[in-house]
Amino acid sequence: MTEKRALGKSWPLLARLPAFGFALRRVASIAVDGWAVDYVRLQADGTPAALPFCYRDPRTERAEREVHAILPPEKLYALTGIQILRINSLYQLYADKLAGEDIHLPWLNLPEYITYRLCGKRVAEFTNATHTGLVRLETHSWCQELFETLALDLQAAPQIVPCGSLLGPLTGEISGTPEFHNTQVIAAACHVILRVTNSSPRRGASWLKSIPEVACRSYDSR
Repeated sequence: MTEKRALGKSWPLLARLPAFGFALRRVASIAVDGWAVDYVRLQADGTPAALPFCYRDPRTERAEREVHAILPPEKLYALTGIQILRINSLYQLYADKLAGEDIHLPWLNLPEYITYRLCGKRVAEFTNATHTGLVRLETHSWCQELFETLALDLQAAPQIVPCGSLLGPLTGEISGTPEFHNTQVIAAACHVILRVTNSSPRRGASWLKSIPEVACRSYDSR
C-alpha cells in the first residue's frame, strides 16, 4: 500500500521493524526480500530522511526524458545490460536531483534497508542492485560513467555484495533473547520477483516467514 507524499506516491515505511515474537525455536539466520528499484535515503543517524517514493510516482516521467537526452537508451543498455524501464532507480535518483533533494544522502533499496535495520550493515545485494540500472555489465560494480555523466553521487550508493553474503549477527534488543542469540543476517537474492528457493535447508532445520518477507531459518529442537 502507498500513501501520498507531497503530490506523489510513497511507501508508508514504518520506523519500527516487524515483531519476531513468533519464533518458537532458536533462529539460525535471517534474510529479507522485497520490491526492487525503490529506496530509502538515510539521515546521519541512520533513520529515513523521508518516506520512500513508490516507483509508480509520475515524477520519473520528466526524469526519464532528461536522462535519455544525456544518455540514449541504447547507451544505457550497452553499459548495464538491463531493460530500460522508467521505474528503475536510475530515474528515481535523477528525479531527486531535479527536485532539488539532497543527492548526497546515502540510500538503500527497500529490502536492504530492512537488512540494515537488523544488523547495521549498509549494502546492496548484487542481484537487487542490477535493477537500479546503475550496475556496469562487465564489472558487476556501480557504473562510474553513469554516475559522473548524470552528476549523481557515487558515494551515496551502498557497497555491492554477492548474493548469500554473511553480514554478521543480528543486533539490537531482540538479539539478547535466547531465540535470536547469535542469529546471522544474510544478504539473499532479495528482489521478491526473482527469489527462487533452489535448495532445501539441511536436515533438522525449518523455515519461518513474516512480513515484510523476512525468512528465518530455525534449528529443529527435536
